[in-house]
Parts: sequence; C-alpha cells; structure tokens
Amino acid sequence: MPSLFPSEIINYSTESHFSRTYSKTWIVYLFVLAFVTAAIISLPFISVEVSTQARGIIRSEFDNNRLQTVVSAQVMDVRITENQLVLQGDTLLVLNSDNILVQINRAQERINENNAFINDISFLLSDNFSSVRTPRYLSEGNLFRSTENEQQTRIAFLRNELAVTQRLYSQDIIAQSDYLRERNQYENAVRSRDNLREQFRNRWQAERTAFEQEIRSLQTDILRLLDEKTRYVILAPVSGSIIQFTGIRQGNFIAPGQVIAEISANDNLLVETFVSPADIGFVNVGQRVRFQLDAFNLGNGTRYGNGNFARYYCCRRPTRFSCSQFVRYSVFGTAKRLSWQFDKGNDADKSFSLDGTHIVAIAV
Repeated sequence: MPSLFPSEIINYSTESHFSRTYSKTWIVYLFVLAFVTAAIISLPFISVEVSTQARGIIRSEFDNNRLQTVVSAQVMDVRITENQLVLQGDTLLVLNSDNILVQINRAQERINENNAFINDISFLLSDNFSSVRTPRYLSEGNLFRSTENEQQTRIAFLRNELAVTQRLYSQDIIAQSDYLRERNQYENAVRSRDNLREQFRNRWQAERTAFEQEIRSLQTDILRLLDEKTRYVILAPVSGSIIQFTGIRQGNFIAPGQVIAEISANDNLLVETFVSPADIGFVNVGQRVRFQLDAFNLGNGTRYGNGNFARYYCCRRPTRFSCSQFVRYSVFGTAKRLSWQFDKGNDADKSFSLDGTHIVAIAV
C-alpha cells in the first residue's frame, strides 16, 4: 500500500527535530537555578569597600573666642605668643591705667576730706568748738562765736536798759510807750540771736547732708572706676590655644574694638566637610572615617588620624552648579595638638594646634 507522505517529510518535521534534540536530564537547568539562588542568598554577606573623599577643615565644636579691647590705651605688658596654651583667667595683656588710678586717688581724697568736714560739723552742732580741725570750719566756728558774742553784748545792754525803764515806769516817771519801746528792742535782740544760731545750724546741717551725698556719689564713682580698671587687663575667657595673634608689643597703642588674637577653646575637635549629593548616601551615622592632614610637609609620609562620624546635618550649601551636604565628624579624644616631624632628618617633633588645619576626610 503506498504511503500517504514520504518519509523525508516526517524526518524533517518539527516533531522529529524535537524528539532528536530534547534532553532527558535537568542537570544544567538545576545547576543554573542553584547558582542564581545561591548568589541571591549570599548578597547580604558580601561587602564591597566603597570610599568617598571630601575636603574639610578641623575646628572646635564652638567658634573661636576673639580677644578685643574696649578702651584706648598704651600696652604695658604682653604675655601671649602665637600657638600658646592658656588657661581661663590667665593674664594676656596689661594696658596703662594710670589715668584711672589718678581718678580713684582723687575721689578717695575727696571722701576723706568730706568725712573730716562732717566730723567738724558734728562738733559745731554740739557746741564743741575746741574739737574742730579743718581750717574751713575753724573759720566758721570763729565767725559764729564772734557774731553770737556781739548779739549777747547787745542783749545784755538792752536787758539793763529794760530793767531801768521798767523801774522808772513802775514809779510813773516815764510814759508807757517808752517802756514798751525798750521791751520791744530787747525782745527783738533775743529773737535775732536765736535766728542767727538757727541759721548757722541749718546751714551746717545742709552742708553735712550735701557732703554725705557727695561721699555716696564718689564711692559709686570709685566702684565704676575699679570696674573700668579691670578692662585694662585682658584675661583669657576660656582655656585654649592662641591663634591669629596680631603681634602687639610693649609700648604700642591699641584702639577700642581692635582684635588682638583669637583663642581656640580646648573642647572636642570636629571635622567639617561638604559631601556632594552623589556621595552622601555612602556616609552613615556611626561610620568610621579616616582623616588625612594635607597642611604639612608630606615628604615624611602621609599621616592619618582616626575619627568617628558623630553628627550628620542635612544642610545644603548651594553653588552655581550643584549643592553640597554639610557633614561634621568628631575626632577621637579631646587633644587639640599633635606632634609632627617636619623633615626626615629631624628627630625632634614639633607641637602645634590643629584648629583651622585643612584635612581630607575619607569615609570607608
């Protein structure tokens, strides 16, 4: 019986090709699947070190303390030098304060003089004229006694006249008007003496009050001058290192508001850097970083310091083309000075402050 289709057609069909090329085993497929699965599972355990660099500067946690003067005076003593370590309360600069001392001494002399006047006035008010010591109130006491003696002499004379007139009037020898006139003159003389004494006493009491008020005012002035005198001695407000000293010497004159130096406080050091937005994702809180100082002679090798990422501030610093992320790192320890060997042949290490030093922070 003849075939409906030739055998060649069956040999070259899709089914024939599939039957010849179909594999009976899944070894390759399972191997590939196992490899991909193992790769996915191992991803959390595989780490690749990616480092990003950012330039920055070493600085204190707080801004530098600027030393300024508030008075104009001549420099008498200079006790600071560049990069010097100072403690809080140390004397840094002494200015000429002779004019303040002259004013204080003059005010104290006025106080002593006024106290002497007050004591003499107290003696005068108690009629103790022999205890008066100052020339001013010696003349006052003499004037008062001489005037009072004149009044007493006149009163004594008028008293005698009144006695004679009264006796004559009682004998009807003189008229009553004459008797009344003599008695009126006597009474006027007594009142005049009393008024004189009262005027002197009132004037002395007023002067004593004025002297007491002047003493209080002078004491206030002395306190003000003593407080002003402290401005002529510049003390270290904080402990730290002297930086940016202007080189003032003894004999120079300084003006109010003139900057003398700055003090970098002895607190924790921070490294301020600006990281680009493309690299900010590589920086995490608590991440260790390396610090490379590049402000020194690196012929002796690159020096590194350890640091610990302490704070992350998402503050942007826009520029013309991009914006940077502001990052701060804290340096291990609180020391702000390092020993550095400048030359290969120099074995002596030199110490200096790190504040303001440029640095490269490498986050790894």
